[in-house]
Amino acid sequence: MSTTPSTSSPKTNSQDDVKKRGEGTIPGMTIGPDGKPCKACSGFQAWTKQTKRQIGGAPKQAGKNEEAPMDKVEPGSTSSGRTIVEEHADCPADSHRLGRHTWTLLHTIGSYYPVEKPSQIHQESTLQLIKSLSIIYPCQPCASHLQDYLAKFPPRIENRSKLERWLCEAHNDVNVRLGKEVFDCNSVSKRWRMVGMMVIVIN
Repeated sequence: MSTTPSTSSPKTNSQDDVKKRGEGTIPGMTIGPDGKPCKACSGFQAWTKQTKRQIGGAPKQAGKNEEAPMDKVEPGSTSSGRTIVEEHADCPADSHRLGRHTWTLLHTIGSYYPVEKPSQIHQESTLQLIKSLSIIYPCQPCASHLQDYLAKFPPRIENRSKLERWLCEAHNDVNVRLGKEVFDCNSVSKRWRMVGMMVIVIN
């Protein structure tokens, strides 16, 4: 689901870029609607550096591995010298982790969708879930991109094969934005359902 631009893209030092990132914000960090760094919109490394900067964390010097007394522990760090950011690296999820798990959920839902003639409530619930993500997804730029995509390509919820393919094509749209390889949508069923069944049989 993530549509955060790759950090390998060219950077500029224009004042506009600085304003977009926010005052004192490192490159690669996206600022959320509340004016604070948005981890769900940014990669983990950028978010970690930004958070360490805000809490005043300094790089650990070589040879300084011993634990400090509790009354000497710096704010934002633990007694072992690791920062709170490092202790809770996956909370909240960064854009990559969040996107990966969101797509896993959506593709799995698609692979277990009724083969033919899903009930009205099943179709409506699936459609509502997808539309809801375009509003409540934590990464605002990602949600906006999904809104645009839904306006151009409404979800196909008539049966499993159509939903699976729609999800695959939507995922590929994000992959193109991120400069990643696209997946062969003709093999989407094998990727999300049949492979798992084969593993079960082999074991």
